[in-house]
Parts: sequence; C-alpha cells; structure tokens
Amino acid sequence: MNTKFKKTALEDDAEIYQHGTKSATKDDIKKLPPKKRIAYFCDYYLTKCLVVLALIICIILIICASINGKQHTPVLSVALINEVYLSDTDALCDEIKESLELDEDAIVNVTYYNLNEYQNNMSYLAHLSAGSVDVILCSEEFFTDSAPQGMFADLSTLLSKEELSAYSSQLKEASIVDTDTDGKIISKSEPAPMGIDAGNYIICLTEKGDNPENAKKAVSFFTTHTDCLNP
Repeated sequence: MNTKFKKTALEDDAEIYQHGTKSATKDDIKKLPPKKRIAYFCDYYLTKCLVVLALIICIILIICASINGKQHTPVLSVALINEVYLSDTDALCDEIKESLELDEDAIVNVTYYNLNEYQNNMSYLAHLSAGSVDVILCSEEFFTDSAPQGMFADLSTLLSKEELSAYSSQLKEASIVDTDTDGKIISKSEPAPMGIDAGNYIICLTEKGDNPENAKKAVSFFTTHTDCLNP
C-alpha cells in the first residue's frame, strides 16, 4: 500500500489490512489496541456516520419547520379598512374562534389598515396580493370605489344559492370596469354581488384568500355581531 496517498493512523502492514477482505472481523478489531481501534473507525466509518448524522439533522429541521409553519399560519385573516376600526382586536379574535368553533391554538388575525398612510396602504396591498387577507370590512364609500377595480370576490362563486338567498336583502352588487390610460371605459362586466351590507360596515371576501371555508363562516359571524367594532 502506498503511504504517499493514504493518510491513516494505522501502519500499512497492520494485521487488520492483511486478510484480503474488504472489512475486518469483530475479532480482528477487538485485538487492536484502543488507539488503533479509533483509527480504524475513523478510516472506515467516520465519514459514513457523519453523512447519516447530517441527513438526520436535515430531516429533523424540515419536520420542525413544517410543524412551526403550520402552527403560525392563520386560519382566518380579517382586514379592517379606514373608518371601520377596532381598538381591541385580540378580544375579537377570541370571539371569532369561539363562534367558528376553531381550535384554541388556532391563529385568527384581525388587522386595521389606515390606507391614507402610505406604509399601511403598501402593507395592505402586499397582503392582499399574497392571499393573506380573507375577509374585508369596509365603509360603503370604500366599497363603491374599490369594487369596480376587482378588489373583491364575486360572492356567487363562493357562497351557495341558499347562503346568497339568506343575504339577498343585504347584497351589494358592482361591475368590474376596465379603463385605458386616459380613464376611458373599455369594458364593464355584468353586475355581481361583491358585498354584504351589515349596517356598520360592508363585508367582502377576497379572490385569493388562503382560508375560503373559514371566510364563508366569518360572513355569518359579522352579519350577526355588527356591534363588535367601535362606532
């Protein structure tokens, strides 16, 4: 064996290398002094053990990240816009979880956005685009300005006929309008139900919301708990 290319703590003519087999027997290893046993282990098993250990650590990290991700993913996100305001959102989140019969450790977000502030506006649009907003509570003025831009979902595509019928007297319709750079109308869709008038606010759902089932349940909550927000 050429020692120029083999760096090992064992001698080239060590007895353990002279059996003509790929690996030594247990008896051969037991005959070695402690230092040479360690050297033999390092030569033949250390790299494999490190690779296996690295794989185990990676698997554990992936599992932990998956579990933590699920634990921190909201099951419902509600946006309060401009005049629709609430000071104690934590109490409302707890009330929603109880009403919707969600798990105690489930995360419900209720976030207030003052869109007159630039950073709030950018944050709202970013969350809306990412699907991190399920329900929007807004004023009638905001609804009138935003619905034609396609900001809200067509409720007839999300709610059943029975559910729509239950809110028939409260439905607010709007058409999506496309305009050119000069503001001239290019096209206009047929009117569709995009909001539910609950009196103190308009309830709207989003197209890209991550939690459509809980969003539909939340509609019932917000139509029956109209006093849950600050006047």
